[in-house]
Amino acid sequence: MSILLIFILLFSPFQPIKQVSAESNFYAQVLLSECYLFKTPTDNTSYTNIYFMIEPTYFVQLLSNYDDNFYKAKYMDKIGYVKKSQVQCVDGVPQNPYLNNISFRVYSNISREMQNIPYCNLNSPSLVEYLPMYCDDLIYYGKVYGESAIQERTNIWYYCKYTITGQTGYVYSDACDQMSTIVKNTEKLPFIDEPVWKTEIVESNQLIKVDSNPYKLTVILICIPFALFALLLIKFAFTKKTNKKEVDIFNPFE
Repeated sequence: MSILLIFILLFSPFQPIKQVSAESNFYAQVLLSECYLFKTPTDNTSYTNIYFMIEPTYFVQLLSNYDDNFYKAKYMDKIGYVKKSQVQCVDGVPQNPYLNNISFRVYSNISREMQNIPYCNLNSPSLVEYLPMYCDDLIYYGKVYGESAIQERTNIWYYCKYTITGQTGYVYSDACDQMSTIVKNTEKLPFIDEPVWKTEIVESNQLIKVDSNPYKLTVILICIPFALFALLLIKFAFTKKTNKKEVDIFNPFE
């Protein structure tokens, strides 16, 4: 019977699977003035590897414990990585973890060029969208240091979303105005050293197909009865031979 069971489990077109679930409703507060949301979990702090700096006193949602140095995290609707040394884990869920509808306006041609990197080049493939003049349908996420679009002026760019199209990118801050007032988040949550990451292995009744090819599946289904019959014959022959040996041992003169 054990041989038959193993055969069925191995060659059945459906097999039980295990699901891994992890509790990830954790948050961490930004305490430093330059806390980066990284694109990749490396120490590269150039603008090629940074989305933007998160405003201090606000929070990131921790999605997973990536390694000893980084968390995978979410800020607003952007997912990236934060360094553990730049945030403080908290116990609880903040009511307003992110900046809420901070907007601003662009008022010159140079700020109308939304780029996917903080670098101004109208003919570059990095151009995301050319915004309308005096556009203020922009939601601010954070700022980052990039290239100076105007010589001897600031190198700060704003990472934002153009709400009309949903596009996100960078605009040059020196030609922007009417920024909403950014106030500190005054929510107080107890600090903790590290979240207790709970991972649970759950045996699922859900079944998955090993092979979705209908022809292969048909061949398998046809072969299973013949294979089972062959196994039964082998088992019968083995049992008969074993019984004969027992008779020879206990009845040597038969």
